[in-house]
Amino acid sequence: MRAKEVASSQNPWFKEVKSLIEKNRFRKKQGRFTVEGLKEIELALKAGFELSSIAYVNGQSNVNILDIPDNAESVLLTEALMCELCVRGAVNNALGVFVVKEVAFTSEKIKSIIIVEKVEKPGNLGALIRTAEAAGIGEIWLCDAHVDPFHPQVIRNSLGTVFHVPIRSFTFDECKAQIQEWGVQVFTTFMDDAIPMYEADFTQPIAIVLGTEHEGVTDRWRRIRCKRSNPNAWGY
Repeated sequence: MRAKEVASSQNPWFKEVKSLIEKNRFRKKQGRFTVEGLKEIELALKAGFELSSIAYVNGQSNVNILDIPDNAESVLLTEALMCELCVRGAVNNALGVFVVKEVAFTSEKIKSIIIVEKVEKPGNLGALIRTAEAAGIGEIWLCDAHVDPFHPQVIRNSLGTVFHVPIRSFTFDECKAQIQEWGVQVFTTFMDDAIPMYEADFTQPIAIVLGTEHEGVTDRWRRIRCKRSNPNAWGY
């Protein structure tokens, strides 16, 4: 690994990484994101994400447990600068900068999809991703989201599972078009025409739509729910 020392908050590398941590638009523009924590960095590496640089405090982080690629840049930070970038303490911690990896789109129907509408809080999204991964959900679709899946808090709250669950960002119209193309059953939290969950056919491809805490699922999804008698019928 190439090694360099960074001891000033005015260093270009430090300023760029801080912007990656704090700004969604900057992450999207640069196509990179940060991962804090040795375990989370290891999960990102195992998931095939490209590591461009890794930062740690010299002599205080056990980075040798990681399988770091030879072309990744090694950055030695002061303890003060490490604490400025990280939520956890600087001791035995590390911060990786990774390249965003596009999720390959499949032509096959996904058995189970979680659609998260207008999500705003990164901590909640991280917890949802963690739960979806444990439940074996095939994909997560972010519909008109206000936060990206590579927000540092999303990564922390997902406990690194964000690297293993395919996540796509769509507009509402894009979600609708893909669901229609696949003939996926759509389930929402609307109570009208509701059925007991034990009577629903979960053996067919399904999409479960989740809304925000204060608004729930928006009314535009009412027209997209498949009818119980015909999973491919659309309420238009």
